[in-house]
Amino acid sequence: QRQMCIETDPVALGTRHPLTIVKNQIIDIFSRMGFTLYHGPEVDDDKHVFTMLNFAADHPARDMQDTFFIEQSDPNDVTKNILLRSHTSGDEAHYMETHEPPIRVLCPGRVYRNEAISARAHCFFHQVEGLYVDKNVSFTDLKQVLLTFAREMFGADTKIRLRPSYFPFTEPSAEMDISCNICGGKGCNFCKHTGWVEILGCGMVDPHDLDACGIDSNVYTGYAFGMGVERITNLKYRVSDLRLFSENDTRFLREFELQNNNKPYPLNSLGNPEAILFIPLPHHYQHFSRVKRYTLPRIKLFRWQLAAVSVSYTHLRAHETSAHL
Repeated sequence: QRQMCIETDPVALGTRHPLTIVKNQIIDIFSRMGFTLYHGPEVDDDKHVFTMLNFAADHPARDMQDTFFIEQSDPNDVTKNILLRSHTSGDEAHYMETHEPPIRVLCPGRVYRNEAISARAHCFFHQVEGLYVDKNVSFTDLKQVLLTFAREMFGADTKIRLRPSYFPFTEPSAEMDISCNICGGKGCNFCKHTGWVEILGCGMVDPHDLDACGIDSNVYTGYAFGMGVERITNLKYRVSDLRLFSENDTRFLREFELQNNNKPYPLNSLGNPEAILFIPLPHHYQHFSRVKRYTLPRIKLFRWQLAAVSVSYTHLRAHETSAHL
């Protein structure tokens, strides 16, 4: 006689990728400071990626050994070259062309560079760049925004320092370091015994860039900053090899399951594909910690739950109680 009530194994579900987790955290922090999202094209032209951002015609970034070119139709006019974007700064040029100040925009995305793949470099990676353009914007505004971001991302005790640097599209330019969150700034192998770790570049937008995008640089000023998502992820989770992010090794990816529950999602958010992962258990479920097939502090979704647009709190509680009994 066939047993109709036999239990089956739960459906194995994936989690958000660690880079997606960190990218969403970055976006959430800057969104609370008034930044809006803009996604530009990954296949772009030389005009927006280099020319409008004050790159010289003979700049090394325009060489084949640094950039992936799709088409070079006119060797005498570099602005007509089609390429895979090497940074998301070109998205900011697109946005400034079509929007009037005040502008406060965040541009996340994948970028490509012709580099040898190793533990410290890859031919593609992810960036998040920010731009703020308005009247009377100063370097003080930039410093305070970055300090707020660093403390939100790495902890309230995080300190920052700005070192002079150079970028073609900002003047003055700076590199920003944070106090090492491993040794607390005392010095360790991770920070090379300096107590500081570099995380991003920033600066005041060069007047050339504003004028090239149709914004009067005599009236408006602005700041810009950019960071690598892989770099921030390395600092938060101490991942020593960049290649792990793109090898799809499930043993590595499972290490980040609990990070998906840092921010609780409402039960009715199951209609969002990104939210179909795990449902955090309410506090009063903690005494059900020995229920079979459940792993606290999360409850795995079954196939019948995935088919539903949402799962009510009542249904979950009834299902949990019956399993306990």
